[in-house]
Amino acid sequence: MPPGNAPKGLGDVSHLFLSGTEPPDQPEKVTIEAVVHLASIGPAFCRAFLASGAAAALAREGDSRVTILETGPSLPNVGYYFALEPAEYLSLSLGRGGSINGLRGDSLRFACAASPGGLSLAGARFQASARSHVIVNAFDSEALRAGGSMPPELIEAWRAGSLHGAGAAAHALVLFCDASGAVTAEDLPASFRRCFPGGTVFLPVGAGAFPGLAGGAGPSGVEYFELPAERLPGLARRAAPRDPFFQGLASRILRILGSMSRRGRADAVAG
Repeated sequence: MPPGNAPKGLGDVSHLFLSGTEPPDQPEKVTIEAVVHLASIGPAFCRAFLASGAAAALAREGDSRVTILETGPSLPNVGYYFALEPAEYLSLSLGRGGSINGLRGDSLRFACAASPGGLSLAGARFQASARSHVIVNAFDSEALRAGGSMPPELIEAWRAGSLHGAGAAAHALVLFCDASGAVTAEDLPASFRRCFPGGTVFLPVGAGAFPGLAGGAGPSGVEYFELPAERLPGLARRAAPRDPFFQGLASRILRILGSMSRRGRADAVAG
């Protein structure tokens, strides 16, 4: 983000969620469904840390609900950052459970499993759904990295967690990697685009070129973001990280996904 530009709050971008010009006495907004696919490459980036920080920032941005779906066997998982007891967040690694989940207030919930087929949001249900909804899909990117498709079990998991119909969701990929990890990740953005042709790809500045992507910005283009000067930690206190970096990124994501929904450019899974 350029110096001096503060992250935009939802009040600055709420017009992007409107279906059109509405009379002053009818300020109702369109509820949207969006999926933010979060992938991390390399030991410098902890998937659960990034997912919890980004999701908490998205929830703080405004009147939206956020669901985290995290898959992968590595520790720590999102349960650690939402202060579950060790017996709970370690249960997946110890083979004592297929999924852990929880609800934080009325705006954020999470589910974590070693594999997509184990994900379950049972016991983490929102009381009502008349608000926009963002799913943070923090996934093991091995399949996409190999030029494959999004695992069907993972697609079914975020469809099951949808509040407004996942078939009409707007999609974005946020990739965390440094220059050394860019070669490993080079097929991932193009693979994502094959699954979601109109999706927006967020890439870190300085990570290098990624083949198969058109340049430019905008709802169907590529967006770049600056990583913090200091390396993002992989372990922190048992709470979702609160950092201006996450808040600024969340603001940009909501602005672009809101624009996609407003313009009718939401995409279903490519056949």
